[in-house]
Amino acid sequence: MPSRNAFTALARIAVICCICTGLVGCIDIIKTILGSSADTPSVAVDVPARPAPIPEPRISWADARAMGVLNLDIKESKGPVWTIAFYALSSKSKAIKEAKKLRAKGLQSHIAWLGEYGSANNQDLWLVYVGPYARHEEALVRKELATIQKTVRKKAYAVTIGRHDTRRQINKP
Repeated sequence: MPSRNAFTALARIAVICCICTGLVGCIDIIKTILGSSADTPSVAVDVPARPAPIPEPRISWADARAMGVLNLDIKESKGPVWTIAFYALSSKSKAIKEAKKLRAKGLQSHIAWLGEYGSANNQDLWLVYVGPYARHEEALVRKELATIQKTVRKKAYAVTIGRHDTRRQINKP
């Protein structure tokens, strides 16, 4: 007969398996592993009601830009952040095409679906932009906007994206 330590180890493994797979019948699995005979020592095992969420791996915006990611997936709650907007398009494929054209000109452009942002009235449009810039970097945004308007697109403008009442816009630096 296996030792008490062996049963305890098996019980711990069973609990970990239940947590990872989200199975409802964790106790049944443990009973199956340990058996239900009178010779089986009792083992107290804490089984959580729900499996703990597995955190999403996150990379920084700087790392995502360096890797060439087009959609940085900036959450509304992270805003407001400054962007230099080039286009707002109804098609994701058109937005990707325009972002790639800007990249060919040496700009680190990205896309964002405006339906995620209250500051953009949750419009069903794709924003093609350069950025993001932190809220406190308005002076840098103005400088970058001036350069972009002179050399790339005169109609570009700076705008914040974030929650509903956080929108700010700069048309001329």
